[in-house]
Amino acid sequence: MKKWVSEMIKQHANTAIAVNNVAKFIENAKNSDKVNKVSFANIALLFRDLKNVAKDYETILNNEGVHFTPDGSYYEKVAEIHEKKNPDNND
Repeated sequence: MKKWVSEMIKQHANTAIAVNNVAKFIENAKNSDKVNKVSFANIALLFRDLKNVAKDYETILNNEGVHFTPDGSYYEKVAEIHEKKNPDNND
């Protein structure tokens, strides 16, 4: 695996953690009187942008042959097997 791809995986993981943390904050802050509406709106914008960055990382990693599961596991695609069909074979 290329070094920059492994660094990209780390950045994606950190961004995913940030998205989860901001989502928890938003969930707690939406009914709180301690967080004003302007701050809440700013955090909502940050949340949107973090989700977009995470999605961009996912696209880049997929283009590099790295796939991952929602549980946080990353996999590198090492090969793709295509079966050639013999038109004369009746199987």
